[in-house]
Amino acid sequence: MLSPRPRLLRRRSPRNAAMGALINQPSRRPHCPKCGTIGKAPRLQGKSTRPGLWKCYACRKQFTVRMGTVFESSHVPLHIWLQVIYLMNSSKKGFSTRQIQRTIGGSMKTAWFLGHRIRECMKEIHGMFSDPLGGAGKTVEADETYIGRKASAPSR
Repeated sequence: MLSPRPRLLRRRSPRNAAMGALINQPSRRPHCPKCGTIGKAPRLQGKSTRPGLWKCYACRKQFTVRMGTVFESSHVPLHIWLQVIYLMNSSKKGFSTRQIQRTIGGSMKTAWFLGHRIRECMKEIHGMFSDPLGGAGKTVEADETYIGRKASAPSR
């Protein structure tokens, strides 16, 4: 039997509405992830449509704000995603899959999925943010540097 969810992860409608409003800001024009058209996609509002669904008039495809992000093809609520991201970033020594499972009160499969997606989006891409040491096309020289044991220390 699972223990009740921690207070941090309990679902609250005002918080979910605030997160949805943050992502779907009216000042931002909708961007279709399939064809790239900007501003030609109204929000679908009807009894049978799910919340947060948009339709592009250029390619006639439906999309949500999760498409093209790490949240895509996930049934995990957005507030759980954001809280697990916070917990993983605020821990000193990392956050295991078992710890994610215990925290969210879900299955091991869901915890593994969340952990791997979050770690994948946080990985460092070499050369993306920093120039090489010394600058592009420059040579770095080091003089009188000894790396290893002291020369006088006997080897074992």
